[in-house]
Amino acid sequence: MSNELLYVTPEQAGISTHAIQRFLDRVEQKGIELHSFMLLRHGKVCAQGWWKPYKAEYVHPMYSFSKSLTSTAIGFAVQEGLIALEDRLADIFPDKLPEKPSENLKRATVKDLLMMGGGHKTEPNSGEDWIRDFLAHPFVYEPGTMFQYNTEGTNMLCAALYRRSGQQLTAFLRERLFDKIGVGEVSCAVTRDGTEIGGAGYRLRTEDMARFMQFVLQNGVWNGKRLLSEAWFDQATEKQIETANDIYSGKGDWAVGYGFQFWRCKPEGVYRADGLWGQFGIVMPKQDALLVITEATGHTQDTLDAVWDTLVPSFQDRALPEDAEAQAALGYRLKNLTLAALPAGKLNPWNIAKRFEKTYEPAGEEDSCFYLDMVCSFLGFGGKQAKLDGLSFTFEENEATLHLTEKGENREVTIGLDGSYAYSSYRGEPVAAMGRFRTHYIFEAEIRCTQTAFGMRLLFQFGNGTLTISRCKTLLGYGDEPAAPDLVLKEKAMQV
Repeated sequence: MSNELLYVTPEQAGISTHAIQRFLDRVEQKGIELHSFMLLRHGKVCAQGWWKPYKAEYVHPMYSFSKSLTSTAIGFAVQEGLIALEDRLADIFPDKLPEKPSENLKRATVKDLLMMGGGHKTEPNSGEDWIRDFLAHPFVYEPGTMFQYNTEGTNMLCAALYRRSGQQLTAFLRERLFDKIGVGEVSCAVTRDGTEIGGAGYRLRTEDMARFMQFVLQNGVWNGKRLLSEAWFDQATEKQIETANDIYSGKGDWAVGYGFQFWRCKPEGVYRADGLWGQFGIVMPKQDALLVITEATGHTQDTLDAVWDTLVPSFQDRALPEDAEAQAALGYRLKNLTLAALPAGKLNPWNIAKRFEKTYEPAGEEDSCFYLDMVCSFLGFGGKQAKLDGLSFTFEENEATLHLTEKGENREVTIGLDGSYAYSSYRGEPVAAMGRFRTHYIFEAEIRCTQTAFGMRLLFQFGNGTLTISRCKTLLGYGDEPAAPDLVLKEKAMQV
């Protein structure tokens, strides 16, 4: 059978086009930075969109959305008899136990980790031997009784999967799930010992998020064939443990309960996969609908409330009359989605910026990293930070080019000056950038790694023989941005 997704109009899916417009209006009014969404009803796509510079073909970081994939892999392992929910960590990792394991550690099981009830009061800080560190961290509570969010606990599930199956998480899921439901290429960051970070490390395309969540909504069935038992999803998506307690400060939709690496939601019966900064896979079983979202916001409750208020109440149990005018308006909007742009920064007729087409190098002896590299390096994507040896610009009427030399390697980032993004590549990552001159001496650029959740807003201030760079993340609303020391470069002396 074909793995192609089918498309229908919102009205054919039993939801008004105006409800989708209201959802988009709401998130826009709240200042939420959406990157993409797909809305499916009865297994068919009825609305989707990507905000430039993000694109359908780009993967996006999933962060803790990854946990739901890990849970599903454990479900397959249970189905195949490789792992049992009652298996104890002490039996899976006998060589990593502390000299005198506590009674709580000896009782902790796979099931306890799945529901974030392993027994830790705080998340462990891990070193080189992260499995040993995890097991040595005090198991304060009786396993299964106290919820505490624990990404390392999910990574332990991946380590257990490897010990029992001989496969890392992605390879295990590829043959059992990904290939069967049409998921394309994915990537996952790894720990120091090569274990895939199933707690936070995946990057997927939006469509592949939707395929996975449709598989979950269908309780393990795809194209009429059962791949994973329905009983698994009965457990994984139901509340296994309360999340409101004295050690976990969850509120709103984070205080409704937790399953096996799936969160419960405020509307009755609704549950979700949930990643940092708003990577959501929301399943509405009663409506036979799902919504996947990628975004970058520190106000994720606002996103969920927008879904609860505008979409959930709008589903009807029948098709609605077609609304061609409303559908055309929505179609135009979805094709022209873009993040808020900087005002166009065209140069004046005298091309003042040409005076800044010089090479600058670090003023101090210490190693300096270009700020964008810090974003690309997050969670291991883009590799390690590289020493910046030199930097220069070239300016044209509608486009600038930032030239970087890092450890002897030359890199370029193209920056649009006409109010639109220009696309290029930085250390193997697709990037999009736009910029403008705020004054004759200060150039502002927004540079986004489009396969990560955010980028950097950079200010380049040209002085008398110097270039000072300051920065802040494009991510809004996630705590206070720590004060960043300026990167000061000096004009490179002319070679004689």
